[in-house]
Amino acid sequence: MVKESLFKHINKVVPFIELFTKALSFIGVIIITRLLSVEEFGVYYYVVSIVAWASVFMDGGISYFIINKSIKDELENLGHYLVSRVTFSLITIIILCFVVGVLKQGDIIYVLLYSISFLFILLTAFFKIVARTQGKVKLDIVTIVLEPLIRVLILLALYFSISKVNLSTIFVVLLITALLGFSLSFMYFKKQIPLIIRPTITLKEMIDILKETKSYLLMYLFLVGLKRVEIIIANFRFSKFDSGLYSSADNFYNSAYLFFTALILIGLKKHYVMTSKEKQKNLFNIAAVSFFSVVFLYFFSDVIYSIFYKDSYIQGSKILSIISLSLLCTPFTYFFILNNNYNNKININVLVLGFSFVIKVILLLFAENIFIFSYFVVGIDLIIIIIYSLLSLKKPKNQKKNL
Repeated sequence: MVKESLFKHINKVVPFIELFTKALSFIGVIIITRLLSVEEFGVYYYVVSIVAWASVFMDGGISYFIINKSIKDELENLGHYLVSRVTFSLITIIILCFVVGVLKQGDIIYVLLYSISFLFILLTAFFKIVARTQGKVKLDIVTIVLEPLIRVLILLALYFSISKVNLSTIFVVLLITALLGFSLSFMYFKKQIPLIIRPTITLKEMIDILKETKSYLLMYLFLVGLKRVEIIIANFRFSKFDSGLYSSADNFYNSAYLFFTALILIGLKKHYVMTSKEKQKNLFNIAAVSFFSVVFLYFFSDVIYSIFYKDSYIQGSKILSIISLSLLCTPFTYFFILNNNYNNKININVLVLGFSFVIKVILLLFAENIFIFSYFVVGIDLIIIIIYSLLSLKKPKNQKKNL
């Protein structure tokens, strides 16, 4: 009983640790802006954005597929899926570097370095997903804390010891920290969860896995696209200054959103064995935390900006106040997505997210300024949660439970 009580207590701390690691990542970005010139940081942001978009194909739909498998305790093929993720990533990296080499040859080394870094980050995230859904709290904490902590420490050492750092050095540092984080997490993971790794995978096996994960891949493509398309369109439609303001606000928003995804994911497995009353209470608690988070960000965004950014960024606080309203919707959208995956309704996610992606692109292209743009972003998030809520009210006559 004492051990179970302690586990429950630690389990509730994980979302806050996730938020802490997001804060570390944010601090890392702030340090990078201090080390690089504006032009170099522009290249850095461009490289990060295109690799993040390509990461959908590096993932191969395996992330959400593994969440579903782990919740159901189907862990016998973990090593197989891990090797598959490496294979998909290497193929994607080769294609991405070829495309960048043709279109913008000068950035190919940056793309290569960061793509390899992202591969190690994805592998570490694989361990995190399994640890979180299996209730391995210590392993969960190790996988989320190590890499951003090492990154910040090395960047701080550079900041205080070297006055000028070039972009290549930054990407090498990111590669080293990603490799260290993966290596340490991998060693600890093998001690906690059985993992049989076969170093090779055939073309037929890759195709078979894609057949299993294709719906997850398509869903993930739209899910990532819903967020990344904001940055791409903002850069296309508005000035670099306005785009920078929006990016700074989005960074804070994502920190809060990540907290809620962690909160939902660690309790998802228990959610399916709760009584209806317990489920309602659980969702109400999330709604309450979401509401107070929005209130804080809305009214204190200017204070946040005065602490973390230069005076020239202060207008970004208005954008943060606006997009923080999305936190009333997006945590529950994430819950609906995971719930549909669990109940083998992935195609519903594909349709809802795909439809929302198209509508979002159309609306954002017609935004007259960055503030209307921000309101449109919130409006789309509201539309998505309304659609999911309406669909949840419609229950099939012969509903099968997959527990």
